Amino acid sequence: MILHSLELRHFRCHHTYVLAQFSPHLNLIVGPNAMGKTSILEAIYMLSQGRGFREDDEIELLTVDRDDGFVSASYKIGEDQVHEASVTYQRDDLYLNKKYFIDKAPTSIGKFRRTQVSAVLFAPHHLDIITHSPTYRREYLDTVISRVDPVYAKAIREYGLALRKRNALLEEEMDAQTRHQQLAFWNQYLIERADIIFNARRKYIEMLNDAGHFAHRWFKAIYHANRMTPDRLAEKQDTEIAARRTLIGPQKDDVEILISTQDSKTVDPTSFRNVHHFGSRSQQRLALLWLKIREIEYLEAISKSKPLLLLDDILSEFDESNRRLILELIPRYQTVMTSAEEDLLDHTILPESILIRV
Repeated sequence: MILHSLELRHFRCHHTYVLAQFSPHLNLIVGPNAMGKTSILEAIYMLSQGRGFREDDEIELLTVDRDDGFVSASYKIGEDQVHEASVTYQRDDLYLNKKYFIDKAPTSIGKFRRTQVSAVLFAPHHLDIITHSPTYRREYLDTVISRVDPVYAKAIREYGLALRKRNALLEEEMDAQTRHQQLAFWNQYLIERADIIFNARRKYIEMLNDAGHFAHRWFKAIYHANRMTPDRLAEKQDTEIAARRTLIGPQKDDVEILISTQDSKTVDPTSFRNVHHFGSRSQQRLALLWLKIREIEYLEAISKSKPLLLLDDILSEFDESNRRLILELIPRYQTVMTSAEEDLLDHTILPESILIRV
C-alpha cells in the first residue's frame, strides 16, 4: 500500500490540515520549528499503530480547547484499489476515547494494526534506546514485535495486568498459607506469558545478529533475559514478600548493544565494547541506525510488503557519511521526511519527489 492522501482535524496544533497527494517516493515536509511538521508524521504513524509516539497522555493529541477530532488517510493498492483508514477521538473527561475504521467500517485496534501498512519511525529521541535505561530497550522490542505478532502483543498486555495484581498481593497483609495459595495461581499465569515473551524477544535478537556487519563495523546484540521459572520464584519468594514487589521476569530484561572497535570485514570477538557505556556519540548514532535498518528489514520480511519510512529531522543528527546511509534507504521505500532545510531535496536524485511547506 502507498500512502496517497491525509486529512487531520484537531490533531495537535493542526485545526484542519489536508495533504491531497503524496509521492510514492520522497515527501519532504519543510518549515520553521513549532509549525507542526512532526505532528504530520505522528498522524501517519497513528494510522499505522493506532496511537501516537510523543504523548505522555493521549489527551495531548487533541488540539487544545477542542472536544473531538480525527486522522484519516487513503492508500493506493496497485493501480485501481483504494484503501481508507481513520482514527476518530473524543474527549472523555481526562482521557481520549478512540475508534478505528477500515474502509469506513468500525474495527478493533488489533485488526486495525494488522491490516495497516507498517510505518517505521526514525527520530532523534530514539537515541534513548541506545543511551538510556533498559526500559527503553524493552519498550522498543515490545513495539516492534507486537506489530507482527498478535500472540506476543496479547502476552505483553496480560503479563502487565497480572504483574500488577501479583504486586498488589505481595503488598497486602495476610497469613502465609493464604498468600501461598494465591501466589501459586498468579505464578503459573505469569510464567506461561513470560515464556512467550522470552521466546519472541530471543528470536528478534537472533534476527538482529544475523546481519551484524554494517557500515564497516560489526554489531552484536546480547539478550540478558531475566527468566521467570518455578524454581526462581520459589527461591525469591521471601525476598519478594519483604520487598513487596516482583523481582524477576521479563520486566527486568535488558539488551546490550556492542560495537566493534576495528574497521574489518571479518569479526574479531575481542574487539567488541558496550556502545551504551563506552561508545562515542557518533558510534551510538551508528548503532541506532543499524538497529532501525534491521527493524525495517524485519517488518518487510514478515509482512511481505514494504513499510512506510518516517524520518523526523533525522539528517541533522548525523555526519555526512551516516547521512548517506539514510539517503540510500529512500529509493527503496515511500518516505515522509521532515526538515527545517529545504535544500535537502537537492541531495536526492529521485523522480516524483514532493516538497511540502508548512
